[in-house]
Amino acid sequence: MGGDKYPLKNCWRPIILSFIKLIKYFAHPSVKPQGFVVLTFTVLLCFACILFTTYMASSQLLDNQIIANYYRNKQAFANTESGINFLLDQLGDPVATQLLVANLPTTYTNIVHHYTVKVEEINPRKLAITAHGTSADGSAEQEINLEVDFYLHFPTPVAAVSVNGKLNLDDSALINDGCEGLEARDCQANANVADNMLVSNPSLEVEKTDACSGESVGVNLIADGVFKGNSSTKVITKIATEEGLERDDWGQTNIPIGSEVAGLTPDDTLDASSLFEATFSLAINEDNLYAFWDQSLKIDMTNGGDCSEELGQVSNEDHIIFIKGDCHISEFYAQQSKTSEHKIFTIGTVDSPKLVFIKGGTFITDSNTGISVLGMVYFLPAMQNLVDESGYLVDENGDFLASQQEAIQVLDLSIDMGDINVNGALLSEYKCSFSGDDKVVQNGTQQYFSARFDKLILETLYENLGFKATASGYRLVVGTWRDF
Repeated sequence: MGGDKYPLKNCWRPIILSFIKLIKYFAHPSVKPQGFVVLTFTVLLCFACILFTTYMASSQLLDNQIIANYYRNKQAFANTESGINFLLDQLGDPVATQLLVANLPTTYTNIVHHYTVKVEEINPRKLAITAHGTSADGSAEQEINLEVDFYLHFPTPVAAVSVNGKLNLDDSALINDGCEGLEARDCQANANVADNMLVSNPSLEVEKTDACSGESVGVNLIADGVFKGNSSTKVITKIATEEGLERDDWGQTNIPIGSEVAGLTPDDTLDASSLFEATFSLAINEDNLYAFWDQSLKIDMTNGGDCSEELGQVSNEDHIIFIKGDCHISEFYAQQSKTSEHKIFTIGTVDSPKLVFIKGGTFITDSNTGISVLGMVYFLPAMQNLVDESGYLVDENGDFLASQQEAIQVLDLSIDMGDINVNGALLSEYKCSFSGDDKVVQNGTQQYFSARFDKLILETLYENLGFKATASGYRLVVGTWRDF
């Protein structure tokens, strides 16, 4: 088995040895060479030269072959690595990344650079990449396998709670910036700490109300211990307009071109004057709100009733839920929930978070029920008839209306956000938003309201809604690179 690596070497060695012996023989003074012996000697000498030349040529050819194979293997590896780099470049472009993940599994082939890259989904945020490359002549092949975690950034809210007005939270409430007190660099999820714990504009409150008065008008009232995390609170400041007036500065959103939500195209030139406009780059008017209603799972509770059954039928394809009026959740339905060990009625999942609009109402549950939402909850005020405490129609002075007088329409001013737990973000357009009173149950004080910022849930929601990403990136999964 195996044979000799250099067969010519063994052929000419005995001949050369014999030739040396002949030289020594003829070199002896007593030896007189004859004609035939000289001829034999000459032939052997020529034959030895031929064998030596052949051996040298064979050795050179073998060395050339080794060098050529090494070059082709390196070329195949370089082409394969080019395929890997091409795919990773795609993950650095938000448009290309969204197109890529929307068409998995997919294969890229480049004939010029002799590589093929196959991409498959491991989970919604992890990809398996297999690159196969060849040398230019196709004689050498190489394969590289790699896994990467990728992310997409969308223009999501920058805080767990944003309120276009005043916020009152008692000591049973909790606002978390996303990572249970960890700094952004220590957070396991990618950049999942909110920029701000709270965004609020309490200056919109112009007069005291029972729910939101506090010690003074236009100032948030937040109990000690409500905030958990390292983010800072932020109160929106007013800025001067060209006319010399003041307006609320909600900033300018950066909705990428090509985005669409609820069939509407955001206006990236909109000068946002409300929280809704800053969030979606859409004017807050009845036409746009109706577009959201039209594209949503509709739950109309304006005439009362229990909305537990309707919410229980929400599917993964229902990205927007629009509720009108108060949404009552019965304890019976909460106990049937399979998504919470604490028997909390849950809307949405990590892979299918929801945008929940509640117009002119709130969630109402029993003391030990509560409701949890994965995604975004948006409280919107509605127009209501002006009534007194007993429900009778009155005018601005509180006097009863005459039988022929039309009811006076006023905008809701305050909302009780109690009995709700949000993982994602909560926003409110009410001039006054509050968490309700402490509710003592058998096991202690029931947490009435909580909001935990979760950027990954929000970005999944925005992707499902049809927004374009503003940025993307990736991280190589350690230990998954294989090129052998």
